Amino acid sequence: GEKTMVAGIAFPGFKEDLGLTSVNLDIPSYVEISADVKNCELKNTVTVATSQVFEELSTDKLDSATLKEGLTKITDGMTQLLDGSSQLYDGLAQLLDKSDDLITGIKALTAGAKTISENLDNLSAGAQSLDAGATGLKNGLAQLDSKSGQLTGGAANVFNTLLTQTHDSLVAAGITTLPTLTIDNYQSTLLYVKSQLDSTNPAAAARVLAAKESLDNYNAFYQGVIDYTNGVKSAKIGADQVAAGAKNVSNGATALAEGARNLYQGLMQIDEKAPQLIGGIEKLKDGSMQLSDGLKMFNEEGISKITELLEGDLGSVTARISATIDVSRNYSSFAGKADDMNGTVKFIYKTAEVK
Repeated sequence: GEKTMVAGIAFPGFKEDLGLTSVNLDIPSYVEISADVKNCELKNTVTVATSQVFEELSTDKLDSATLKEGLTKITDGMTQLLDGSSQLYDGLAQLLDKSDDLITGIKALTAGAKTISENLDNLSAGAQSLDAGATGLKNGLAQLDSKSGQLTGGAANVFNTLLTQTHDSLVAAGITTLPTLTIDNYQSTLLYVKSQLDSTNPAAAARVLAAKESLDNYNAFYQGVIDYTNGVKSAKIGADQVAAGAKNVSNGATALAEGARNLYQGLMQIDEKAPQLIGGIEKLKDGSMQLSDGLKMFNEEGISKITELLEGDLGSVTARISATIDVSRNYSSFAGKADDMNGTVKFIYKTAEVK
């Protein structure tokens, strides 16, 4: 709101205690706050001086080997971070360079999908017409096939009637030895009878031959009827298969056309969102550069200085840190540590208000 609080922390004499005066490491020894203000009211300032900060630290693992191991892990991790940030930036830069090709490819895919969708719509309509025609053909042939039995039966009845009439006519003409004629035996029977009459009764033999030829003419018609009905049956079976295939084609074409429309609509959405994608890639590239610069700064101003500090005189530094911690733990009274004293010391400085 209308109030602002500023806080800071410093370690006066700490850098000297650790013997790091020659190392470029910023350990603040004081806090200085400055500001340009108008009509400022400063309630008060409070400064707390205490050694309690170090009392919670453990010296169990404060040795050269442990610190070197940790230093190696930090250095390796920092190297991986720097390499990774560089690779991330390079990859995003390459992706951005190829974005024009990506946009061109998306537009080409969209145009192709539109053409495919339109053609498949036409194919679907044609397949539906084919399905309707095949169904009509199937139903028509089924109706014809259902009448085939009546047609062949009627033709057979006529044939048998003609055979009976021929038999009776030849018997009436004096050929009494003529057996009963059937569709299957009339040809062989009449030829046999004719051969028997050729020498004894040529006129009767001629009459038998004429009867056979007359029956042969009807037999040709009869066989045509059988062939026709068999053809209808075969055509019906084929029509059933064609109708089933046409139905599958129609269903498949419809599904394919629907899938093509969905593909086209999806590509249209991608095409519309492509500029946002490019913008996102540009932001990622800029962010990765900031990340890389920040990691480099962190490495230069933080990790490298820690490395310089610990690689310089690691044994001396760890010994001084341990000594500082021990001193802070033993400092429990401003007047000096007594055996029966147990506590901590804090110095608090408070200034008056400024109006």
